[in-house]
Amino acid sequence: MNELFPNRVNELKKLLVASSLTVLCAVPAWAAWPDRADVLRDMKRVADWQMERMPHISQLNNRRETAFWVQAPFYLGLFDLYLVSGDERYLERIQTYGRAFNYRAGPGPSSANNNSILQPWLNLYAIDQDPAILRPAIETFQRGRALIDVARQGKTVPPPGSLGQATAIPEHDVLWFWADALWMAPPVWFQLSEITGDPQYAEWADKQWWAATDLLYDPQYRLFYRDKFQFDRRTKSGHKVFWGRGTGWVIGGLVNLLSHFPPDGPNLDRYLGLYREMAEQLVTLQGPDGLWHTSLLDPEGNDGDTSATGFIVQALAWGVNRGLLPEDPFRESALKGWAAMVKCIRPDGRIGRVQGINHEPVESIEPDATASYGSGAFLLAGAEIARMVDPTLRRRGRASFDGVALPERYRREAPRVHARFVPEREDDFAWENDLIAFRAFGPALREKAERGGFDAWLKRVPWPIVNKWYIENATAFASFPRDPSTKSYHKDQGEGYDPYKVGPSLGCGGTAIWLDGRPRDLKTFVAHRIIKESPEQVVFELDYADTIDGTDFRETRRITVVLGSRLFGVESRFTVDGRSEPIEVAIGLKPQSPETREFFAPADGKMALWDVVDGLGLGTAVVTD
Repeated sequence: MNELFPNRVNELKKLLVASSLTVLCAVPAWAAWPDRADVLRDMKRVADWQMERMPHISQLNNRRETAFWVQAPFYLGLFDLYLVSGDERYLERIQTYGRAFNYRAGPGPSSANNNSILQPWLNLYAIDQDPAILRPAIETFQRGRALIDVARQGKTVPPPGSLGQATAIPEHDVLWFWADALWMAPPVWFQLSEITGDPQYAEWADKQWWAATDLLYDPQYRLFYRDKFQFDRRTKSGHKVFWGRGTGWVIGGLVNLLSHFPPDGPNLDRYLGLYREMAEQLVTLQGPDGLWHTSLLDPEGNDGDTSATGFIVQALAWGVNRGLLPEDPFRESALKGWAAMVKCIRPDGRIGRVQGINHEPVESIEPDATASYGSGAFLLAGAEIARMVDPTLRRRGRASFDGVALPERYRREAPRVHARFVPEREDDFAWENDLIAFRAFGPALREKAERGGFDAWLKRVPWPIVNKWYIENATAFASFPRDPSTKSYHKDQGEGYDPYKVGPSLGCGGTAIWLDGRPRDLKTFVAHRIIKESPEQVVFELDYADTIDGTDFRETRRITVVLGSRLFGVESRFTVDGRSEPIEVAIGLKPQSPETREFFAPADGKMALWDVVDGLGLGTAVVTD
């Protein structure tokens, strides 16, 4: 296969190199757009099945089996089903349960798990406006705060389930030291501040939230450990342990909290930033079957969990419905997850494949396995899907998200043109815009296989990725043996990757001297300089030099990169023994597979290749003036 073609030029040579990603960026339509009636029908099937199996009102006695975290998601989901369907049967059931329990929390006022049941009761306040609904929540908060303060004076804290005994204070003085707690308690106290106008509840919950986040959140993976005992654990395949439902609890709790964010509440930008960061990561970890699996980093080795999926689908659709997440890719991911859950509804109406009560991933889940919290997660997800397909159902909530500026830690950079020398990666020079990225090889690789060719990095996202990918890749290979869960830029982590193979060739538009019927490149660049740099345009130069058969050849490539184009411009100036004179040069495009299709139009100064890389299309082209 002919890789190069020669073209006689004067000392000034202009060329444009293109790398097309239109096929790579195409997303398959995983799930058909559901009809509102179908969504509500499936929600009611699951809700009705679960309600038939809840204790009769005469059996309610505030036991853990009926007023505990296990039931809280279902009660909350029933309320959301009422809001999107208008069917008062579901509101009446919540009202019945609330009155039976006198709107109380479960046993143990300091326990996040037992406080979770207050969420559906507080939702009833918007309907009934009954002060009796608020009193138990306020009393629970006051008793819990007082007992915790007393316990901490002696360096002890009440255990998670009861205030009858005290245990040693948790590491880092973190009260909510397990990820599930971030669903159970913080939304209660933020909602109570929203209702009462008293900021003390939200301020206290805010401190506890960020203490737990500092302990449990891994910013590299953008996921939460379930608890501190998971930090050093690995799955059988060598991945870190990030439990699917544990992360579902967190992001589900996060959107529940944000739905009731009080005016002037604390740290709104941090919450929204954390939410966006987790959402972006979770989209990349969705299993091929549409479910999120019990172990997020190795979904092929364990079953999908509908309870984890329900909370995550709720969170993604919630953000799309409120304009906080762009429709691409979050809408498609949410719909794919919803379709997968619907397939898990058993003929009798139960939602199956719900992981049982646990605190870590499991390998297999039976098709009939269910629990009331799984039914609740399904209903919460379904309500947001219903709002997605029927905008008239959308509730933007009382919280306003307009004009929020995210801090640098969480903010995705605005699309821009960027170029820099990368000495930490053996003297690369890399550049990018909102569509594509490239790199050239530098002096540190001059005596190795790399030559003067250009490498292409294929982007899925508009924000800058060059610095991020280099850092992640360096981390991935910082230790031996390499941690298989770390990130190499040769593997697509959701933002794109580097599948392009350059080797000892001219790659994607490199140039060479044409001597004796073959190309003779000048090896890697030896010097570099940036001429002009702005967010819309970067101009830089790379100098190449080599002595071939006793003759000194020099080339300076002035490269221009602009926003919005997969083409970058190159003006190449050649000299021979220091003189400018007409010479014959070659421009190269590297085929990426044996099936490469070639398109040559020498009379027009054009050539192109069409490749299939990892099953996706890749087009590269050169146009000379």
